[in-house]
Amino acid sequence: MFASGDAQAARELLADGYIQHNLAYDTGADAFVGAVEYLASAPVKTTVQNVRAFEDGDKVVLQTVYNFAGAGEQVAFDVFRFDENGKIAEHWDNLAALAPANPSGHTQIDSPVEAADLEKTEENRAVVQNFLHDVMQGISMVYDTVHQVLAQGNMVLAISEGSFGGAPTSYYDLWRVEDGKIAEHWDVMETIADKATWQNENGKF
Repeated sequence: MFASGDAQAARELLADGYIQHNLAYDTGADAFVGAVEYLASAPVKTTVQNVRAFEDGDKVVLQTVYNFAGAGEQVAFDVFRFDENGKIAEHWDNLAALAPANPSGHTQIDSPVEAADLEKTEENRAVVQNFLHDVMQGISMVYDTVHQVLAQGNMVLAISEGSFGGAPTSYYDLWRVEDGKIAEHWDVMETIADKATWQNENGKF
């Protein structure tokens, strides 16, 4: 929708009472459609590169590289909740500037993209939940609350709240599990905006 600028298609996909958790935008379908219309009118076309997608019950997880109206590439995790009519009812996300490859040559988006080991979904969800509880607590990146753990097969996305360098932080961590062990990790960390700047009252989580 962001790339096509099709506001009518966007409205048809949204449920009545659509809930937005991106704090830079107002809640409701009108605000979402307004954002699509704004991007469609921008002089530089928005680009969208979907990298990974999986579903967990009524939620769909996307890892995407956006360039909104030429503002620069950002990597994002989006979570969409669908209602019983197949409409988008709720949205959460984390975005960060796309960074160059790390010293080992890996980027924020490379490696396997398809979920596998679908029969091990719950086992792999437990591996990640235990890792978050046992390993990710008490280090400089503080994880206080795990809000959602979404999984399909060997792909598990944990959405957590904590702090980094004393600043309130939202963590989206995608883990690939192999043979009961964590094999690969992608993440997007985002500082949670001061409440005075929020455009909706739904909160980040």
